[in-house]
Amino acid sequence: MFILNPEHYGELDRRSPWKQEKLMEDKVIVQERGWPGHFICGDKCIYHRNTLLSYHNINIVISTVGNMKGVLTHKTEPIGADRYYETMCFLGRLQGPYVEADVSKQLLLPLTWSIDNVSESTDMIADNIHNNAIMFFREHIKDENFEEKFLIRDEQYED
Repeated sequence: MFILNPEHYGELDRRSPWKQEKLMEDKVIVQERGWPGHFICGDKCIYHRNTLLSYHNINIVISTVGNMKGVLTHKTEPIGADRYYETMCFLGRLQGPYVEADVSKQLLLPLTWSIDNVSESTDMIADNIHNNAIMFFREHIKDENFEEKFLIRDEQYED
């Protein structure tokens, strides 16, 4: 049985769910998730991070994948043109019980978003890129013109 030690972790929050929700209504909720958030071959990537940012009715999925191993060679292969790692950001939409990336609604990330080589420290660099994307969108998600500023318009996805 798991027991929380209040001296170490603080008091348990015994407020009603409604009160907890009221306290959170102006905060950006950050949730780390354990599966690749984009990329058709994401399951072949040794490295992946998937973070969901939620604020009111806006959900952003920040996904980083990399260090993809070839099925036959088991060697690291590029995941795209001249890159071995990439971070992409999308608006999220409810799919079953989870909010997943709506890949037709990619967001502009005006920061470094890809890595074109693999070395001993590449995973740490990918973590920094992913963390920078989280910080960037935590700062901008509350902007009332968020979608106008960051949603990439692509005619092939337009209805």
